Amino acid sequence: MALKRPAKSGPRLGGAIIPVTVCDVSEGGVGLLTPTGLPLGLMLDLAVSVPHPEDRSRCLPVTARVRVVFASFVGSQCRIGVQFVALPTPARLGIRQYVLSHS
Repeated sequence: MALKRPAKSGPRLGGAIIPVTVCDVSEGGVGLLTPTGLPLGLMLDLAVSVPHPEDRSRCLPVTARVRVVFASFVGSQCRIGVQFVALPTPARLGIRQYVLSHS
């Protein structure tokens, strides 16, 4: 998994973890770079951790179901856009806090 702090990610496809770099995070979804393309509409389980809103030394784990809504190769990497399909309220609030604090 090639990631930059503070966001960490690893979608699962058929039980396998796909290595990604997180390049964009919003309340609606995540932008990823990956060495392999993924078909539009594909459903994945995404594990992300963002800084805890009340204690920045801790991370808040977020697990969500996502759908691939965009895929385009840029050189040897594929830029993937995934949309949150099922995101628990505490996770959404944690992501919102992260996005607001980095805007």
